[in-house]
Amino acid sequence: MKNVKIIKRQGDAALIQMGYERKIVPIIALNGNMCDDMVWEAGLPYGVPWEEAATGKATPEQIAFELYKVGIYTEEDLERRPNAVIAAIQSVYGIDLAALRRLAKKYRGG
Repeated sequence: MKNVKIIKRQGDAALIQMGYERKIVPIIALNGNMCDDMVWEAGLPYGVPWEEAATGKATPEQIAFELYKVGIYTEEDLERRPNAVIAAIQSVYGIDLAALRRLAKKYRGG
């Protein structure tokens, strides 16, 4: 049995959350805030699977290269230029707002 948070009830279904994951399950399958493991596993995933937006795996060397490329060498650089840091990380992982929007459209309504 898993302890879950009930986010919303609608008709015969409940949107529940455990950790950061959310699923839709039949209300009748819940026992208060407890959910059987099998019910949790069979629940319908809720939300966009953002992990699909990451197109590659970054090596420590790739991250360092991109940070150096935009002039991030020290803690002071990091604090002074956070947007450059974000851009460097995005370039390594291939994630940007446009990619997130495309993924969200793919899973619209979920």
